[in-house]
Amino acid sequence: MKMRMILRSALWLSLSMALGTLLPTMAQARPKPGGSGSGCGYNVNSTLFNTDSNNLPYQIMSDGLGTYSTFNVKHNSVSSTIISSCDWELDTTGSTTRGISLTFIPVDSSNKSAPFSGPETVRARIVTHCTTNPNNNNLSLGTMTYVGQTLICPFNVGFYAGSNWYNIGLNPNNWPGTTQAQVTCQGVSGGTCDAWTIVPDPTNLFTDPSTGQSSGIGELIVPPCVGCSGGTGLGLYYFDDSFSINK
Repeated sequence: MKMRMILRSALWLSLSMALGTLLPTMAQARPKPGGSGSGCGYNVNSTLFNTDSNNLPYQIMSDGLGTYSTFNVKHNSVSSTIISSCDWELDTTGSTTRGISLTFIPVDSSNKSAPFSGPETVRARIVTHCTTNPNNNNLSLGTMTYVGQTLICPFNVGFYAGSNWYNIGLNPNNWPGTTQAQVTCQGVSGGTCDAWTIVPDPTNLFTDPSTGQSSGIGELIVPPCVGCSGGTGLGLYYFDDSFSINK
């Protein structure tokens, strides 16, 4: 009996020592929120401005109800987040009270493919895709680190017009003739940016002859499904816009 107790104590001591070695390693390996150890995946406040410095309306603007913040109540939700990829997403597709206002001004005036001319407030989702631009060295909003730092980023606006889903692609790699956005870090906390502005890429602007605005250009697309990339392009449209995001 005494020998059995000694052996049991020795086994318990060995197991304790092994756990003491393994548990810190397991804790260090646990990924941070947002996946891939990025630290991303958190809510932000998003402001879509409605007019430029000349008081001309933007083509992508707010619904007039102020800043967008994440909320989720029964059958009504908005998501305003730096997502796990560290890109920005503003999603009002699940909301009955908030939307995004869009206006379509075709580059080719004979193009009548848009479902409306606008401005019209629709359920929509805006997503940046900064890491898909190789010039950004895999950086995105949530991994920018100093005030004044800029990235040139593709982005997408998906929206419902009635029951039909459309995309606006601002990504010249996928849609020739389109432009991108410039993301600028406006504030830093804890070593990473916590405030940003987004405007059309200032190095690649076109004058909208109907408004005189210096604008970016996007392709209106009918995708194969909601949330899918690719699809049928319906022509190029002018888009001027200005967004502000803060943690």
